[in-house]
Amino acid sequence: MSPGPNWLFRHPPAPPAEREAARVPPVRSAPSLLSRIARFLAFDIVVRLRQLLRLALLVVEAMVALRIVLKVTGANAQAGFSSFVYRVSSPFVEPFHPVFADQSVNQHPFEVGSLLAMVVYAALAYLAVRVVRIILSPRA
Repeated sequence: MSPGPNWLFRHPPAPPAEREAARVPPVRSAPSLLSRIARFLAFDIVVRLRQLLRLALLVVEAMVALRIVLKVTGANAQAGFSSFVYRVSSPFVEPFHPVFADQSVNQHPFEVGSLLAMVVYAALAYLAVRVVRIILSPRA
């Protein structure tokens, strides 16, 4: 007949040297000041680049949206503000105009190509922000 499970019996205590070695955690060196500064600057560059990409998208999207609103409402193309918006947004919208024919809303042009431009630029900006995050972020 066995006297019972092993965990019921007292084991002799470990020698003091083994107990001390088990308690002391391994020594890790702290990152140097230079590596901490480099990590902070890299993080700051990534954040600023992402913010810059988002700001550029915001400006382009706002100009194209304003162009659509001005065209649909029949704004005077000779007025200073309208002509400024048309001139600034024209390079962003022109590649997309041959895709769809302009529709008419209350005898005013509705540029479907401009809506396509907004969607494409939003997708490109999203991809650019993701690529910047993937390439420049520190690896885990």
